[in-house]
Amino acid sequence: MSLAHWKLSNKLRLSTGVLVVAVLLGSLAAYVKMRQVSQLSESVAAARVPALTAVRDLRVAALASSSALKSYMLFGVDPTMASRYKQEFAASEAAGAEAIQHIESLRSQLDTLTGNAKIDLLLSEYRAFQQGQDRVEQMAVGQGSDATSKAFDLLQGEVADHDAAFEKTVSEIVQMQVAATDHDLRELVRVNHLQAVYMWLAIFFGGLVGSVIAELTTRRVVRSVTLVADRAHLIAEGDLTGEPMHLDANDEVTSLARSVNTMQDNLREMIRTMMDISSTINQDSKELTQSTSESFRRIKEQSMQTQQAAAAMQEMSISINEVSRHSQNAAENAKEAATTARHGGSIVKEMLTSMESIAGSVRNTATTVQRLGKESEQIIRIVNVIEEIAQKTNLLALNAAIEAARAGEQGRGFAVVAGEVRRLAESTRDATSEIAQMIQGIQVHTRGAVEAMDSGTATVNEGVETTTRAGEALQRIISMADQVDSMIAQIATASMQQAEAARQSSANLDTINRLGEESAAAIPATTGIVTSVETGARRLQEHIGRFRLAESRSYSSTLSPRQGMLGQAATAFGD
Repeated sequence: MSLAHWKLSNKLRLSTGVLVVAVLLGSLAAYVKMRQVSQLSESVAAARVPALTAVRDLRVAALASSSALKSYMLFGVDPTMASRYKQEFAASEAAGAEAIQHIESLRSQLDTLTGNAKIDLLLSEYRAFQQGQDRVEQMAVGQGSDATSKAFDLLQGEVADHDAAFEKTVSEIVQMQVAATDHDLRELVRVNHLQAVYMWLAIFFGGLVGSVIAELTTRRVVRSVTLVADRAHLIAEGDLTGEPMHLDANDEVTSLARSVNTMQDNLREMIRTMMDISSTINQDSKELTQSTSESFRRIKEQSMQTQQAAAAMQEMSISINEVSRHSQNAAENAKEAATTARHGGSIVKEMLTSMESIAGSVRNTATTVQRLGKESEQIIRIVNVIEEIAQKTNLLALNAAIEAARAGEQGRGFAVVAGEVRRLAESTRDATSEIAQMIQGIQVHTRGAVEAMDSGTATVNEGVETTTRAGEALQRIISMADQVDSMIAQIATASMQQAEAARQSSANLDTINRLGEESAAAIPATTGIVTSVETGARRLQEHIGRFRLAESRSYSSTLSPRQGMLGQAATAFGD
């Protein structure tokens, strides 16, 4: 799976992990080289120094014994001095023996450094020198002046030769030890240099890769969030004409973009449906207004004919036939009005269901945006962890620079690396601060989107309430229409009875007049109901008019002329 399809949290973990791995690799390289330095230091301290000390002690013992022997020979006539120098000679002999034991205990290390033959030569020459001194001592003690003279000759000749050879061997061994120590010191400097180079390379390349990954991740996130925020802003302003957003990724921002696309599609379809329903309500209101006006006109005409029938009984038959005809027409109109009102009630119920669905979609979208805000807080915590790591890295670099300053000339390269690490930590800290500011901006926009969606939900709830009242008004219209239908049926029955019995014409005319008055009293109530329906439809159109769909359609209000017609009808009934 490519990096573009990773989750946002995984991308941030990757960039952080690269930096951590770089630091660990640099630390591992430093540890390995420091182990080499420690081994070299231990080699110098544990092998070469004791070896040099042992050889030095043997040489010092040889010099001391030679000096004591010469003093003994020169001042041996004095018993006190002779005893003193003899003790010194014996002590020197004992020190030499102890030095030889020390060399034998270090023989494995000395053999590795100088060779077995060289150690054997050193010991053999010392023993020859020691044997020569023992012979000189034996010849010089109580043997007379001739023996003493021979002892001096032996001391200046053979013993001196053995001493010179011994000193030469000691010098060669010391030179070998010093040369090996110099080699170890040069190796120590080389290892320190490699340690600095390896650490610098690991930190540099790790920081470079981590910076590239962090930069790519930041650019992708900012670009995606900006696109989603712009689309949410347009939707909040009522613009639903945008094309679906397509993001080539599979992270949380892409999920948010899909949710916004779904929300826009649902809103567009619901607004379109509400526009159609609103247009239908307006048309039905117009037809209902016309039907009510027609009923008013016919009922008024019926009342006039009833009054004429009361004044002129001779025209009663003609008036009764006319009333019967008008009653049948009124019954048909009342049935049509009831049917239209029932149809309007069904439409209002559908509109109520659609608006409730809109409210649910807006709430779901608000929940998604709030979840994005919470995930942004998690991103800020991750960025804080990165910044804390950068601060600790800066502190480590400062400590390393201090240690390098203490090291002097040998720590200069390490000080340069420490400075580079400190600058890299400061750059990381600045980058994390910028990321935190961006995420905070995202949270501000997210909260604004949630507030806008809450406002939209409140508006939709008002529309649901208005639609509910419109449905109740239509139910009352249906009830009134049924009453009108029943009344007109009674008028028709009364007309038939008047045609059958002229004797009851006066009573029937009174009944017709009374029914006409009741119908006239019901017409203003019907007019008020229709006006309420038209007002609700106009408010619904005003809210819908805030949205722009892909197609160009105009839903301007056409209620004012019909309101004038209803006003005229109500005024006429009042008169």
